[in-house]
Amino acid sequence: MPGGRPNIFKTPEDLENAALAYFTWCNDTPWIKTDVIRSGDRAGELLSIPTQRPYTIIAMCHHIGIDVKTFYNYEKNPEFFHITTHIVNKIRNQKYEGAAVGAFNANIIARDLGLTDNQKIELHTEQPLFPDVHSDESDK
Repeated sequence: MPGGRPNIFKTPEDLENAALAYFTWCNDTPWIKTDVIRSGDRAGELLSIPTQRPYTIIAMCHHIGIDVKTFYNYEKNPEFFHITTHIVNKIRNQKYEGAAVGAFNANIIARDLGLTDNQKIELHTEQPLFPDVHSDESDK
């Protein structure tokens, strides 16, 4: 791309291979969640539970050595558009499916993916059957 430093990835295949290496790293390097055994003979003992790592654009860019803005600049390049679209869709799909099966927090993933439920709630108030009218004793 003119006006900047040379592209790190010369071809779409180079970018694809770097992204695939990131996805493999995520799958092979789960987060380790620590929990406590709550009952039985082992109560109080700590457990280390491998937990699936969600794919993210930010983490992928960090892993492959580019800035997020640089990734989106590749997306603007017609030669790279197909692969950047594929990468973004793969990341979105992994998050969506992870949330659907309970591996990821569904609320966080829904917000991240822009899947918020925008419901318009209308409140209708009715007139009370017997209005609270205070009559003055002198009006009688």
